[in-house]
Amino acid sequence: MTPVAPNPELVIGVSPLGLPDPRPVAEVRRAGGLGVLDLGAGDRRAREALARVRRWTAGAFAVRVGPSCALTPEEVAEECGGDLPPVVLLAADADWKIGQLADECRVLAEVGDQDEARRAAADGAYGLVARGSECGGRGGELSTFVLLQALLADPAYDLPVWACGGIGPRTAAAAVVGGAAGVVLDTQLALLAESGTDDAAAAVLRTADGSGTSIVDGVRALRNARTGLELPVGQDAFLAARFADRWGTVASAVRGVREAILAAVGDPGVARTLAAGSAMADALGTRLPVVQGPMTRVSDRAGFAAAVAREGALPMLALALSDGEQSRALLERTRDDLGERPWGVGILGFADSRIRAEQLAAVRAVRPTHAIIAGAAPPRRPTWRRSASRRSCTCRRPRCSNSSLTWACANLSSKAPNAADTSDRATAFRSGRRSWRWSRSTWPARPAPRATSRCCSRAASTTSAPRPWPRPSPPRSPRAGSRSAS
Repeated sequence: MTPVAPNPELVIGVSPLGLPDPRPVAEVRRAGGLGVLDLGAGDRRAREALARVRRWTAGAFAVRVGPSCALTPEEVAEECGGDLPPVVLLAADADWKIGQLADECRVLAEVGDQDEARRAAADGAYGLVARGSECGGRGGELSTFVLLQALLADPAYDLPVWACGGIGPRTAAAAVVGGAAGVVLDTQLALLAESGTDDAAAAVLRTADGSGTSIVDGVRALRNARTGLELPVGQDAFLAARFADRWGTVASAVRGVREAILAAVGDPGVARTLAAGSAMADALGTRLPVVQGPMTRVSDRAGFAAAVAREGALPMLALALSDGEQSRALLERTRDDLGERPWGVGILGFADSRIRAEQLAAVRAVRPTHAIIAGAAPPRRPTWRRSASRRSCTCRRPRCSNSSLTWACANLSSKAPNAADTSDRATAFRSGRRSWRWSRSTWPARPAPRATSRCCSRAASTTSAPRPWPRPSPPRSPRAGSRSAS
């Protein structure tokens, strides 16, 4: 377990959008984190920001040097009273070199892959910042969490690693529990009260969801050809508005993320949840509590599934748009290769009805132990129910995930729960504190809901005829006078 307290570097906050904005840096420091001033282009604005942040933090801050910074280490040291700040964060393509700084300060090197990490370690870096594909600017091809695991597992060095990209309170806690020394916030701070983000950029960020970003010459940014605006944000751009709505100020955001990390690290049950032989692993029938999600053109090979199962996780085949003959051949090969070990299949609930029917016929014949239905509307679930797969899970839109988990616990249990304990069972399932054995043969019929579901786009039926698979209730409490759909 990573030691976290006292540790001001547990949460690192960088002035957002690659600009020298001193106020967020000072607020990060006051909230107990490490504030980092991005020097940007290294112009007069950067020098003025350095002077302000020195006064406001009594010198306890860091600087980030990107590829466009015109300042030299000597000039920054002069602006800081003769010495460099105690920590310098270097972009992978910065002009400053790790070797020339290592004797004067601690250097954190931003890296996007293992090769960059090994070079930084060889040059004398104090630590690494894993910039995943979600980041704005220059990042790696791997997502942050996959890159973090790769860097932590590399035997070529033994350096602390911070996670940058897609970081919220829960992902921050997961990163530290998984071995990270801390997390880095940047875009997340752009819409908070102390940020100096201009009106045009703020208007774009308030509605950005990250899907409009693109990579040009290895740099991911949100570009608007009509206005010429280019913001160095990535697929995690939506977190700017999320942090502003939840916390409002930099200090509150840093404390919130920090408290989430400390709560997770301080709970011994969290580590046990991820350990071999945990309650979730027992529920899945595997050694590790890990489910490999179905991936088209990746997990559509029996050999791939066998490799995943051999390492202790639950493999899931991706049938994608395979016809019945192809699906059955793949399922049978996988069954033969895995024997008695659990494995599953992923079905596209929105696929053509003929293809889906052929795939379900193959699943009924081979009977894998688990299933994931992606994008299935509730009326399609009774058909899947008759496929006799022992355990099923439904993947829906992200905003419906909580209610779908409640629905799964209510409808896949070997006995029908009452409405009062369904949410408690879903919570227990999330935390891995209980082991669930879902019956292959007992499928309780559920009464039709009277209320219209607020988490699905289509209205639930209001007829009195019983429906075995009701739409899930929203995660919040139902309106007065209505009954829970669970």
